[in-house]
Amino acid sequence: WLLCSLIITSQSLRHSDRVLKLLIEMDGSLNHGDRQAPQLTPTQQLRQVEETTRRPPFHTLINRNRRKIVGNVQFLLDFALIGFSKCTTTASINWVASHPEAQVLPRESQSLKNHRPDELVWNLYYSLPEGKQYKRGYKNPGDLKAFHPVEYLSQYFPETKLLIALRHPVLRFESFYNFRSEKLVMPPPNDLIGKCTPASRSVCTDSAALHHFLARLGKTNMTSPDELELLQQSQTLTKRIHVPNQVFLYTDDQFGDRNTSRSRIFAQDVQNYLGFEQTMPPI
Repeated sequence: WLLCSLIITSQSLRHSDRVLKLLIEMDGSLNHGDRQAPQLTPTQQLRQVEETTRRPPFHTLINRNRRKIVGNVQFLLDFALIGFSKCTTTASINWVASHPEAQVLPRESQSLKNHRPDELVWNLYYSLPEGKQYKRGYKNPGDLKAFHPVEYLSQYFPETKLLIALRHPVLRFESFYNFRSEKLVMPPPNDLIGKCTPASRSVCTDSAALHHFLARLGKTNMTSPDELELLQQSQTLTKRIHVPNQVFLYTDDQFGDRNTSRSRIFAQDVQNYLGFEQTMPPI
């Protein structure tokens, strides 16, 4: 009996913070004395708490032979920054990752782009710490420019909150062109008007038409004449995904706003959207 008590005490000390928090929230707690809930022993309470917080074994989530997701993996991914490049996405994800309640994959995830959602699940499961006190996420600003990454998010992570950064198309084109020119020989800017070519290295005015990629999400009806004229009957209309995920749009101006009042409001909006209890760190 003494040995069992010491083991239980040791487990309770290791999980004391988590246990105490969850015990208070459980039905039958002291605040719910009017309910006729059965009284549990400390051992039963500890076991019940651990059962509610323990994540499922990895083999129940992935069929390794077929690289197929077979379980519910939503709990692994709370947010994803999926667009767009050269719109302060790196600074944004570093800011979010500095929050004590956030855990972010250290590198841009190429898993969904490479048709490997199972790989993303593996990275989230084994690279980030477990615990309901964390919000987990990843960044790849190119995921929104293709259909299949967003389809994977919609299929396997429908409750994941999406963050999308925007920028004035001319300024984004200028930034992207200068970025490519640092290491590559680029055509003159006037030759990059219109569709991208292999020589343009993904830098062209069409790639800066971010509204086409946003329209694919299916968040608007796309039935009004004004909207159809804006989209100019492009490939956007040929396929839409209608993602169930919530979307948070912001611009690089908001992220770098020097007005302290507006900056504070923006940080509060991000905190509320991601569900953080603590305030966001300074930008």
